[in-house]
This record gives sequence, structure tokens and C-alpha cells, in this order.
Amino acid sequence: MLTRERHVVKQYGHKLVDENKNIYQCRLILERLTGQKSINEVLHYPTPSQLDDWTLYNRIIGEHIRARQGDVAYSEWRQFQEAQTFEKEEYIQNKALEASLPRYKVLARRKINSEAC
Repeated sequence: MLTRERHVVKQYGHKLVDENKNIYQCRLILERLTGQKSINEVLHYPTPSQLDDWTLYNRIIGEHIRARQGDVAYSEWRQFQEAQTFEKEEYIQNKALEASLPRYKVLARRKINSEAC
């Protein structure tokens, strides 16, 4: 048995699923060590005060960037933040769709490059 960090590898195996495409299936069974918290205890939703703190933190960071680097850097930072938020929400929606329709695959949209036009 291999011990890595906080899990013990109890079982490992693989088998050939599709010989034509050379696709294998891997199965890995891990066991928690004693004293380790369960995943349900670790995963939790943030409280409203934590969300307020996160909003305040982002506002302070934005003000710091604007004061130290100027309005252009601040605008770039805001666009980056909004793009990250959009990508995260799109990822969550795609995962929910894939879970509800397991036989279908969600294809990523091609991004239109405005510079090429």
C-alpha cells in the first residue's frame, strides 16, 4: 500500500475498454486515514459575512491597483476578473448539463477573435 499525504491506496487496476481506440479504464480506491475529516465536513458554502469579506477584499485590491498602476491597469484587472467569473459560471453550467444528460457531450464554443476581422 502506498501512503501519500492523507490517503492510502487500497486498490488500483486498469482494463482495456476499446481496443480500436486504445482506451483504458483506470480504477483507484483510496481510504482516508484516521483523524482526517470527511469530504462533507471540508466542503461547505461560504457564510454571508465571508462573501461580504470577499467583496471588500476585491474592492481594496482594485483601489490598490488603481492608485499604484493607474486606470488602464485597473480596467485590465477588472476585465480579467469578469472573464474568470464568466468562465467559472460557464464551467458550472456545462458540468450540470453533462450530469443531467450523460449521453451528450458539451462542446466548447469557439472564441471569435476581433483582431482577425
